[in-house]
Amino acid sequence: MENIPGLVSVIVFVLSFLILAVWSTRRKRIADKYSSIPKDERFLLASRDIGWLFGFCSMTATFVCGLFVNSTTRSIYHENFASTKTPWALSFSLLIGGLLFAKKIRKSGYVTMLDPLQERYGKFVGGILFLPALLGEVLWVAAMVGMLGQMFQVIFGNEHMSLLVILVVCVVVLNTVFGGLYSVVILNAVQLLCLVIGIWIAIPFALTHDHVMSISNTTDQWVGSFVAENTGERLDHALFMIVGGIPWQVYFQHIISMKDVQQARAISCISAFGCLVMACPAIILGAVAKSTDWESVFGNSTTGTHLNDMGNLETDGILPITLKYLTPSWVMFITLCGLIGAMMSSASSAFLSSASMFSRNIYKASKKTTSANETLWVVRFATIIIASMATVLGLTLGTFTFDLWILSCDCIYVVLFPQLLCAVYVKWVNVYGAFPAIMVGSALRICGGIREFGVPAWIKFPFYDMENERQVFPFRTLAMGCSLLVLVLGSLIARRIEERFGANLSQDEIDILKISYKEPEIGEFTSFSKITRWSGSYNNITASALELRNKGREDKSLLKATLGRNTSACSNRPTIEACEEEKLEF
Repeated sequence: MENIPGLVSVIVFVLSFLILAVWSTRRKRIADKYSSIPKDERFLLASRDIGWLFGFCSMTATFVCGLFVNSTTRSIYHENFASTKTPWALSFSLLIGGLLFAKKIRKSGYVTMLDPLQERYGKFVGGILFLPALLGEVLWVAAMVGMLGQMFQVIFGNEHMSLLVILVVCVVVLNTVFGGLYSVVILNAVQLLCLVIGIWIAIPFALTHDHVMSISNTTDQWVGSFVAENTGERLDHALFMIVGGIPWQVYFQHIISMKDVQQARAISCISAFGCLVMACPAIILGAVAKSTDWESVFGNSTTGTHLNDMGNLETDGILPITLKYLTPSWVMFITLCGLIGAMMSSASSAFLSSASMFSRNIYKASKKTTSANETLWVVRFATIIIASMATVLGLTLGTFTFDLWILSCDCIYVVLFPQLLCAVYVKWVNVYGAFPAIMVGSALRICGGIREFGVPAWIKFPFYDMENERQVFPFRTLAMGCSLLVLVLGSLIARRIEERFGANLSQDEIDILKISYKEPEIGEFTSFSKITRWSGSYNNITASALELRNKGREDKSLLKATLGRNTSACSNRPTIEACEEEKLEF
């Protein structure tokens, strides 16, 4: 084992976050002792009371993960700045998400991203859409675990590498299952500070290394220029990274937990700028690696150095190699701790967001009644399972999980984004458009081929590159557009059929998927084309009412109107406490 003092410092750094998590959890429990907000909402959304500073730090830390820094540095080295998409694509995702979705999602009082989907399309389609959402976040964490394992392997060697990774994940899980979102947000802010200090402190030492040329003299190597060829493919990649970066529960979890709508929208847009700023040190380190004479750094021995015949590095671990050979040991370990903190902040947010989707939209939606304590234990159990899956995948597949994660982003772009967009903005869409849209989008994407995994293209779109066997046409965007079109047209056709034949046929004869249901209170049908069946409506109503109460609005008539418009069973008992007592569902 190499670098024993550094190893000890890393372990102490990781365990210190466990102590901080215990402190923040106890502090929150004392503050919530007399709170009237439901226990599960306090745990999952921090009572929807996240302020400006912690909101900005937490959202920025979540997306500026170790994977963000590592992939940016790698892209600068292996390609160039002009070809690097991650920083600006992620920033555009946060900006567009803040402008288009933050207000509507936060104002509606939802708990998860899947709430509007299940509210619009029903439990079944909502359950299907849960799968790509879950897969994306699990593979995201798995890619971070693989990256972390690679860093430990470069710096400490192979011995006990897996144990170090497992230690980090265990601390993240303990923080998440006991502290909830409040603890996650506190730790995210501290971890962002650690990353800022850690990564910026390495830059002066790397720039002034004896074997590094001035990056201003090597701009022709690492800056690059935009090439007009393959414009369709570049556009496709850009759109799927930007738009596919929006429908993530880990993002909407932060939006929903903000104090109000204006703050949610503003923090999302400000965090976009924060991501661009945090990309600067990664870009500089990539330029430093590109400007380094690696043959001189390694000397005569090139065994195990990943150097090719041209003297260039052939590895994905550009960042850890740069830190190990171009900075002093103490600087390397400070930067390593910052990168570990970045990974921990993102992983904790991803674990909690995935578990909240499962508990609210799968477990709770399948049962008539669930208590707050039961929901919390389901969240904790799901967190452990999801963390175990991500860790096993990351340690088994290594950096290959990054390719899997990109594929899951592809799926989210093609399948999930059209459904979310219409659920929020097109109020008459229904399950008869949603289900065919999922099938059409998935089929077109698969038929386009998956070159990274050796899946051939069954449909060769225009401008297909026969020599390299790749699609130049933006087929992902085409698949997404077709999915969106089928969703809208299918819903419209189903609605028109009901309007045309509803007078002569029973609701059961029209609704072959049995989405319509009979209101037990009034004995009348609620049509599939007007509203779909979902038990989460009650939670949205109480969330909106609680928000009014928390703001100090004591206008009882407004509160009664809010409840009266959405429920009939609570019409005689319009208080929040009364509805919570009965655990009514609508």
